[in-house]
Amino acid sequence: MARTLALVLSLLLAAGVAAGDQSPLATFLLADQRTLDDTRELTASIGPRLTGSAAYERAAEWSAQRLRAAGLDRVMLEPFTLGRGWERELARARIIAPIDQMLHVAALGWTPSTAEGGVEGDVVALTDLAPETIARRTSLRGRIVLLPDGERGGTPDRINAARRELDARLRDAGVRALLSADGAPDNVLSARDRVYGGTISALPAAQIGREDAQTIRRLLNRGPIRIAIELRNRITDAPVTVHNVVGELRGLDLGSIQAQSENAGEDDLTLAATRPEEDPFHITLRGEMRNILHQAIESLEEKERQVLALYYLEELTMKEVGLILSVGESRISQIHTAALIHMKSD
Repeated sequence: MARTLALVLSLLLAAGVAAGDQSPLATFLLADQRTLDDTRELTASIGPRLTGSAAYERAAEWSAQRLRAAGLDRVMLEPFTLGRGWERELARARIIAPIDQMLHVAALGWTPSTAEGGVEGDVVALTDLAPETIARRTSLRGRIVLLPDGERGGTPDRINAARRELDARLRDAGVRALLSADGAPDNVLSARDRVYGGTISALPAAQIGREDAQTIRRLLNRGPIRIAIELRNRITDAPVTVHNVVGELRGLDLGSIQAQSENAGEDDLTLAATRPEEDPFHITLRGEMRNILHQAIESLEEKERQVLALYYLEELTMKEVGLILSVGESRISQIHTAALIHMKSD
């Protein structure tokens, strides 16, 4: 729901709706300037907040202070353990043959560093990731692999397991590093984790800008291409303790009265806590957001409506949306961007 809320807020800010036209949700989001001030301070002053990083802990402390200042009765930092701590230090790459060109790259989360000083290698663009295909590719040793744009989808757990197995197979085949094309235009990088769970994956891996990846593919159609890449990440030797921020607000606890049996008397009734999806506030909030989105997308083309519905309402990834609509992830990103521009300009 956070993804949908962010889109709705963006649309409301872009639209500049008049006070008399605001829905209750619009009023809630825009009435208090402190909400926007807090967002600016969190993003501009603290910056990126990778889980387990020093910035993440600063953000947790800052959030706890803000909750205390807001009057919450009990605010605490709840610890949990992450398998390994990981932070980016340096990422750089360039094509060194047949042309000389800098590449836009960022290390994917919880991947190892390259050897000191980086590595060089000819690029291989894989299109078939099947285990038997990789086993037959004796030419992978010493190469840098550019992964296909649309990796196989599925549940997060299945994607995570498949990537771990793939990376291990490619490492055993002698691959030196992986490149994964970003879906955003203009070489914008949104590098996330290669795998999740706080454990380090098998190979150095980087997100590469979409246009840079397209350049590599075009050059490969003409002949060999060689690149140099250096990824330096700070990885802890042991598990790290990370903190969630938990705040308790005293007041009415919404619940439902439930009988233990059909013939239960008044003394047999129990109070059962309401699940978040049944909470009246969340039901109203979801309804408000759906109404705002419905009004915003009415004038869009059918394909744009489908992409936004799957991405924001179904919370699917760009890759998963592409698989459903039988369109490449890069094309889904283009449709998504165009749809947002059309909504904000209407």
